[in-house]
Amino acid sequence: MRVTADVLPTGAPLDLEGLVVGSEDVPGTVNARDLEPFLSAGTFEPSLIDPAARARVIVFQSWVGADDAQVLVGFADGLVRSIDHGACFGATDALTDPAPVVVPIPGVGSDVGREQVHVSAATQRVEAVSDRELQQIVSGIPSGPAWRSPVDRRSEIALWLAHRRDRLKEVMTHWQLP
Repeated sequence: MRVTADVLPTGAPLDLEGLVVGSEDVPGTVNARDLEPFLSAGTFEPSLIDPAARARVIVFQSWVGADDAQVLVGFADGLVRSIDHGACFGATDALTDPAPVVVPIPGVGSDVGREQVHVSAATQRVEAVSDRELQQIVSGIPSGPAWRSPVDRRSEIALWLAHRRDRLKEVMTHWQLP
């Protein structure tokens, strides 16, 4: 995460400015990209993956257009979490429809999370986000050159997300299992 001086509170230590790690630690999880050794060693059980959690992540990452989509996988609970959203909102100047974003999880079938009940529930959560909430959310993006987020760009992101939210159900319905 890039922390710029304009987002730091007055009196904050100077070593907080710049490129820093800003992730919340989630014990007992690993990035799916690093899961193969655990699968080979038998310390990860793919059948534990929570299909509802995976569906939520797929729907969310599809909505925001995650270009470098990544997930954390919980060893004990099978929860799948979306992480590293730095490659979202690249080209928001043209309204584009979402496309399914499915991060492969070693040992886990590509159909896990595609069940209609899970995809529908996840899609409804995104559809429930109002235009006003989108405006409030994007208004919190820091300003400044490092964030590429003048007011007009933040409004553009909100419009882009609203368009994709309104198209998400159709896209995900075609992708989900019958």
